[in-house]
Amino acid sequence: MKKLPYILYVVFLILGCNSESNKTLDKETNFFYVRYDLEHDFGYGLGLYLDTVNIKYNVEIEDSIYAIDYLYTIDSITDTITYKLKESDNFKPEYLLNGKKKEFDDFVYVAKENYLLQNQSFDIYKYASNPMTIDGCMTHFWTPKIGVILIRSTTWRNFRKLQTDNDSINSYVNILTELIYQNNEFFKGCTEELELISKSDAKEFYSRKYKDIIDVIND
Repeated sequence: MKKLPYILYVVFLILGCNSESNKTLDKETNFFYVRYDLEHDFGYGLGLYLDTVNIKYNVEIEDSIYAIDYLYTIDSITDTITYKLKESDNFKPEYLLNGKKKEFDDFVYVAKENYLLQNQSFDIYKYASNPMTIDGCMTHFWTPKIGVILIRSTTWRNFRKLQTDNDSINSYVNILTELIYQNNEFFKGCTEELELISKSDAKEFYSRKYKDIIDVIND
């Protein structure tokens, strides 16, 4: 098993071994999510509400599977969100709260995009949690070189973006999230890209249904 301190992981994979990046080794990097709520009611109608949630981050890699922990402390209560992900379209991902999967919860791979920034290639994987629920589906955007950079509600107008106290890391996160925003097909919704039923099966199904209707009409 490889245990990678996040800052070393980011420095060597993203920023490179230059004098500027070496400065980041002198201190621990702090992580937080900024929550953007576009439907918060201040008493004067809807507006933009920003909130910050500090987190502790840890990643372990075994057999190319990333076990990523995000620890949140709110009102003296600490929860751990764990992702188990792999750079693969066929891998079945996992999403755990305090080490457990909630009953009826599902977490599925949806799609992938690649972006090139300053000669660095970033694969962005999109996942959906609770994809079959009416108003509970969330999309999660993960890049192995940084982490889960964006979490978006597909029903409510809010999202969370990963930030740190490292300007170099933030610059990559900010550009990547902007590119995701501009890619409407990739950003929108929860599982539009998923084929819940294959096109060939759908064609066969509707052809059969059509034949049944014609048979009923002709009887």
